[in-house]
Amino acid sequence: MIRGFVRLMALLGVLVWQFGDVRPAHSETRISASNTVFMGAVEIEMDELLPLPAWESVLIKLAAEEQAVLLCRDAGRCDSRSIEALAELVTKLARSTRAAKIQAVNEYFNSWPYTPDQDQFGRLDLWQSPLGFMRRSGDCEDYAIAKYFTLRLLGLRDKDMRIVVSYDRSKREAHAVLAVRHNGRFYLLDNRSQEIRQQSRTPDLVPKYAVNAQSRWLYVPGTEIRNQRPASSR
Repeated sequence: MIRGFVRLMALLGVLVWQFGDVRPAHSETRISASNTVFMGAVEIEMDELLPLPAWESVLIKLAAEEQAVLLCRDAGRCDSRSIEALAELVTKLARSTRAAKIQAVNEYFNSWPYTPDQDQFGRLDLWQSPLGFMRRSGDCEDYAIAKYFTLRLLGLRDKDMRIVVSYDRSKREAHAVLAVRHNGRFYLLDNRSQEIRQQSRTPDLVPKYAVNAQSRWLYVPGTEIRNQRPASSR
């Protein structure tokens, strides 16, 4: 899953972890390391997004797709069955509790069949927009993006959600999930399970990087870190 990018970010992360704040030459991008721990790794937050074309192509579509769903919900102008279905879901869950919204959205999208990018597009690692996923289904990052988008429509804030690209040690493959903060703790929404687990209870998943519409995080393994504080404490 964008292996070259992960290797580059891992190298930057090691440098930041060892030397503190880093400002690359001829760049306004600031990278700062902290002793925050997320899923057992040191978290490094980027001040602004670094190039990640797959995610950036999705971001371009999010605003238009959000407007389409809200127009369908509020004015009944639904341009496709996918838009109509998502508008119906958002309307149905609008008065639900935060916990109920998170659980229902996870279960709703987990009902879609898993379809690898290679089988569907003849290439690896193509990130789909939420409505694209609803039309065709997709793989792990597509589930995470669709859940993120829908929970935003239901009122959850960007700062409380992130799409996490990780390495699954048990299956020896890359895997993406959505992390959502609830009651001060992060929980993982995984297309492989209807159970929503705390991020601290997923030892097989090693986070590599995470994104939302506002920020990006890099994760560096850190088993001996002083003055640790969990990501949920912020």
